[in-house]
Amino acid sequence: MALKVNENSPEFIARYNQLKALVANHEAFGNIPTEVIVSPATRQFLKESRLNPISAIEQYVSKKQEPPLVYYDYELSVIHRNKFLCLTEYSNHTFFGMKSPTREEARTACAMRCLDFLVELDLAEVMKSPKQEEAEEQPNKKKRFKRIRAVMKTIAFWKKPDPKNGRI
Repeated sequence: MALKVNENSPEFIARYNQLKALVANHEAFGNIPTEVIVSPATRQFLKESRLNPISAIEQYVSKKQEPPLVYYDYELSVIHRNKFLCLTEYSNHTFFGMKSPTREEARTACAMRCLDFLVELDLAEVMKSPKQEEAEEQPNKKKRFKRIRAVMKTIAFWKKPDPKNGRI
């Protein structure tokens, strides 16, 4: 769950206004993205993890013990349907979403672009579950258990079952 940011704090208001000027500048030059293009690795991560981009980023920053990302939502002065835009910042980078019809879609697009950056950085290493780490550390352990099971079946074949309970 995302930490609620105090939108009335002087720091938030100052940064919001700075980014608002940046958004206005990008909008004037037509540099606001109209689609979110992400790498195949990011799509694969989302497919395997079954997380949405915002949840994946929240888990990532909590595992790295960093402060949660702040999303800056802007309502663009346009008449047509794509009137919302979201920005976020991570590691001295500003990530633009894309013009979207709803705030939620704008925020998801923004998180998707940030997630693409994180996948290139170190997201896969940070997001590994303890089970995945154990499986990678001891790949031969599973083979050994399969071998033991095969030997036990062979031993069971040569022994006669007990007529009372059917066990060996």
